[in-house]
Amino acid sequence: MTTNNAVRGSARVRPLFARVAPHWDESLLSLVSRSCAANVFERPADLMRFAGIRVARCGSIVFMDSQRTVALPDLLSVPPEDIGLRLHPRVVDGGFPEGVDWYGAVLPRRYVESRTRRVSPLSLRSSPYHRSTWMIRPLSFCAESWERLIRNCPYCERTLGWHQALGPWRCEWCGRSLRHYRGEQVLKDLRSDLQIATDLVSPDATTRRNALSKLPPPFCKWGAGEAFAAIVELGTGAQIHKPDGDPGDAIRLTACSRLETSSPTSKRSS
Repeated sequence: MTTNNAVRGSARVRPLFARVAPHWDESLLSLVSRSCAANVFERPADLMRFAGIRVARCGSIVFMDSQRTVALPDLLSVPPEDIGLRLHPRVVDGGFPEGVDWYGAVLPRRYVESRTRRVSPLSLRSSPYHRSTWMIRPLSFCAESWERLIRNCPYCERTLGWHQALGPWRCEWCGRSLRHYRGEQVLKDLRSDLQIATDLVSPDATTRRNALSKLPPPFCKWGAGEAFAAIVELGTGAQIHKPDGDPGDAIRLTACSRLETSSPTSKRSS
């Protein structure tokens, strides 16, 4: 992965003709994809080259730091912080061997999916952009629609990605809209625990703090990323999986309720 140093030292990059405003919870890859579609680029990689960014795989951009994407805000006509917040660079001494910045929290890099595009068709029908939390691998559902995320086109069955620029709501292979497909719903009695788990990785810091406050000690004193990782690991240890063995099964995140029984406070009272 290399960046054109000439762009850094040159005049401001000329902005694209059509500006796309980011949604507060939108992923960077979605913003780039929608900008491509609005400006008739065939591939996100073609757009990024105008900002001096050359990558072998489009998803790699999310793990860069702001110094390597310095021209992207000018190109997209957005404030630098709108790009910076959506970047997930490495964090040293963040509590994980390979941690990344997740909107100010710290998560293991392996939790962040940048290659495959996972979507909720029902949420795309409501508003056609890719939500940041859909990148979190242990979350196999959308807490907006309570629909399980899909990663393969329901029509051509190919894996969804970010190679072509038809927009986050279309299959890049067959071109069909994903918004009309109806996926599996998460059971209602699981949703309260799953909402807390999802809120721990929200792009909004206040939402993360509120989610932490609902957890028992000592977990409520941890960082949001650490608490989320604890929930995932508790679920993994309990071996609650989908029939197909998907390690990102939503059901295993009901381990959020298991935090209550695993806390020192509850053990003393039992």
